[in-house]
Amino acid sequence: MLGQEDESTRAEHAIYYLSKKFTEGESNYPEIEKMCCALVWVTQRLRQYTLYHTVRLLSKVDPLKYLLGSPSSMMNIAKWRCQLTEYDIEYVPRTSVKGQAIADHLAEFPIEDDTPINSDFPDEGILRVDEEEDGTAWKMYFDGAVNSTGSGIGAVLISPDGRYYPIAAKVNYLCTNNVAEYEACILGLQAAIDFKVKELEVFGDSMLTIFQTLGQWKTKDAKLVPYHEYLEELAENFEKISFTYTPRIKNQFADALATLASMVSITKENLIEPLQIEIAKGPAYCDTIEATDEQPWYEDIKHFLQTGLYPTFANRRDRKTLRRLAAHYFLSGETLYRRSFDATLLRCVDENEAQRLMGEIHEGSCGPHMSGLMLTKKLMRLGYFWSTMKADCAKHVRHCHLCQAITLASVTANAVTRFLKRDIIARYGVPETIITDNSKNLNNRIIDDLCELFKIHHCNSTPYRPQMNGAVEAANKNIKRIIEKMT
Repeated sequence: MLGQEDESTRAEHAIYYLSKKFTEGESNYPEIEKMCCALVWVTQRLRQYTLYHTVRLLSKVDPLKYLLGSPSSMMNIAKWRCQLTEYDIEYVPRTSVKGQAIADHLAEFPIEDDTPINSDFPDEGILRVDEEEDGTAWKMYFDGAVNSTGSGIGAVLISPDGRYYPIAAKVNYLCTNNVAEYEACILGLQAAIDFKVKELEVFGDSMLTIFQTLGQWKTKDAKLVPYHEYLEELAENFEKISFTYTPRIKNQFADALATLASMVSITKENLIEPLQIEIAKGPAYCDTIEATDEQPWYEDIKHFLQTGLYPTFANRRDRKTLRRLAAHYFLSGETLYRRSFDATLLRCVDENEAQRLMGEIHEGSCGPHMSGLMLTKKLMRLGYFWSTMKADCAKHVRHCHLCQAITLASVTANAVTRFLKRDIIARYGVPETIITDNSKNLNNRIIDDLCELFKIHHCNSTPYRPQMNGAVEAANKNIKRIIEKMT
């Protein structure tokens, strides 16, 4: 028995009843394999339900656990295992005997049907299918939305060269979600006819609309019959048209158009043109800030605050961006300051002074060779600013040779000794303890002589469970984090 649970009342409603008598060969299966055989047969018979929804399986035992965990190499078991992988089936232990009464009754009185289960894969004989390159076919995605604020429909046409043509409309009368889906599909088909499209591929996330149009489902609702008939009339205007069901996640553009049309208030006086969506590749405040050899990056902002005039080459968008940027700056005489979030003023510096400041603070006399982010914060605390300081500080740290990780072409005993002397002891002082693993290049006479010379205590991690060596693992984790921040 196939049932559906009401999300609000948690009540179960029966949708489909099935029963079948096992064939002579199937009746010899063990009990658990009979359960697997029944599950495969049900998924094949009710494929339109089980393929697109999550199915909760309530039974005495878990046949999925047997199929996935069984080492059996029988042909039927292997085929069943592969066939069930395309379904989203979740096993739920049966908690009530009452809920199994109908299924037990159907099993006791099966229908005389000797047709064996089809264990063949769909299109099993096809080894390869080459996609036909068709440069004249258009694509259309449609969707409808019905919510508390209203109803809307949306469709998007995609030309063979990749251009998008969005269409949306607000529905000003009461309608159901299925009616909205039909309205959206008809809206897209009418637009395609206006574009003189001859070959069209239609995609939608409404199983009802798609399968009724394909003839797989019957149209019984009286409200949908005229929509279905009109849609078939529109389909005759195309030389080639196909309807395909697509998941909602692949239909986001049309879904967004329908939701937008349903939520906004639209009248004849304020018709909205199609949206133009651009891609912002960086922060808005960096759009028009470009430094040249003659002028610093802040010259346009400084000139605008002094005179109130725009650059001669600025268009409408550039002027709007410049006005927004200028609101965050303050001009005192000939010095330009940037207002920070804590109301302090940061002096704007040009490229040459920025390079000098980064070098002195990062690797100067008291420079601690901090990461790029810490270098940026340090410069801002000292009262300096330029538009690309985060990226410049990160780049500066990457080019500092003293901040880079040491890479050895060959980790020999002499190379390790040289690394300890030059990069550990000379830079950070003599360590009290060194912890290494049990490899031979870290445990030999040369390393022992070095530790004895500098009075370093050399410890080895356990060879049996290296993952339990918490001190070394924690140190390696911190080193990795430091290197990631520095690069």
